[in-house]
Amino acid sequence: MADEQSERKLGEGEFLTKQINCPHCGHLLDACTDLMSNRRPEKGDASVCIYCAELCIYNDDQTLRQAEFDDCMQLQSDPKLWALINKTQETAARRLFDENKEALASWGITKP
Repeated sequence: MADEQSERKLGEGEFLTKQINCPHCGHLLDACTDLMSNRRPEKGDASVCIYCAELCIYNDDQTLRQAEFDDCMQLQSDPKLWALINKTQETAARRLFDENKEALASWGITKP
């Protein structure tokens, strides 16, 4: 029986990765999407966690670490890339809000 990861259909720019945990929220991650160059992630590439919308950076062993100040400064030097990162974070955060509307409303939060 094939595992779920090997049966997954991937679109253009999507790649399976080794199973790793987000360094921010701990969710298991096993794939990525390259929105700019259609290639597998390399050391120093940025990633946005689909579960928590936090910015991560790939290590040379394909694990992720939390982005540091210097990483953000370097990423901001490319306005197109930084805008894409922000848009991706916004999209992930909106999905998180939509999935948790009822719980958030109980705390009086009604808008993202």
